[in-house]
Amino acid sequence: MDSIQIYTTEEVLKILKISKVTLYKLIKEGKIKAKKVGRSYRFLKSELENFLCGETSQNRKPESDQPKNFIEKMDSKAAAQFLGIHEAEIKKLAVFKKLKGDMSTDGTWFFYKSDLENFKNEGVKDL
Repeated sequence: MDSIQIYTTEEVLKILKISKVTLYKLIKEGKIKAKKVGRSYRFLKSELENFLCGETSQNRKPESDQPKNFIEKMDSKAAAQFLGIHEAEIKKLAVFKKLKGDMSTDGTWFFYKSDLENFKNEGVKDL
């Protein structure tokens, strides 16, 4: 049985030879998928390989070796694109609790893909 290889932020910075600012930008843009653990990130080896091959987490199917608890989280821009609406509208839906979202301490909204899929299937009930 193959074990899943997981990297820390510092390891990824060394592997990719990029700055921390660039890495965080790639995560925010959805180009590299990462799991937030406490105050830091963890990265699957397969995600880094896909990034280096030109694939992003937004244009491919989940991998079979990916842990089931590795949930895709999107910022408001990516979530709005997923739903096909304007970013301001998705924030409005979250504020009025029509769509489940989490706001970070810096004011950035984040949404889980599963919640977005449910919303897409059910639609909004009165705003």
